[in-house]
Formats: sequence, C-alpha cells, structure tokens
Amino acid sequence: MRFLPVGDSMTIGATGDFTWRYRLWQHFEAVGPAPYEIVGPRTTLYDPGTDTALSDAYADPSFPPAARRHLAGWGVGWLHMAPVISDAVRE
Repeated sequence: MRFLPVGDSMTIGATGDFTWRYRLWQHFEAVGPAPYEIVGPRTTLYDPGTDTALSDAYADPSFPPAARRHLAGWGVGWLHMAPVISDAVRE
C-alpha cells in the first residue's frame, strides 16, 4: 500500500514537531511487517523563523527520510493539492 499524506499546516508540521505523519509511521512500524510505502514529493517542515517550508529539524532526527514524504503546505489545503495527488502517488 502507498500512503500520501496531503493537507495544510497540520500535515506539513513546523520545525521541532513530531507531526501526525511521524505518529502514522510509528504505528505502521509497530503493527508488523506489512508492505507499505509513504510517498510524496516533499519531506520538509515549515520554519516559522524564516517563513519557509525548508526545515529538516524534526523533533526525532531518527525519523527516516523515506517516511517523511508528504504533499502538504503551510496554509494550503488538500483542495489546492487535488490536481497533483494522482501524479504524486505514482511517483
């Protein structure tokens, strides 16, 4: 299964956050060896200090890069992402 987290500020998270995406990855890892992939063209967090979505400062630095993937933006809802969801899942 492929999972694409899509959304706004709650999905992208901010510098120092654990994010619900982190909790989702923890859950997938805890339930056992089921084949899954978290997909998406982005991996970064929003940084309020620079007002950019370029931060890699997750609360848990061991959160694997492949599990950080998403299609989210600060102040951008899923409806804005709808036209590119299909392509993002396939990548």
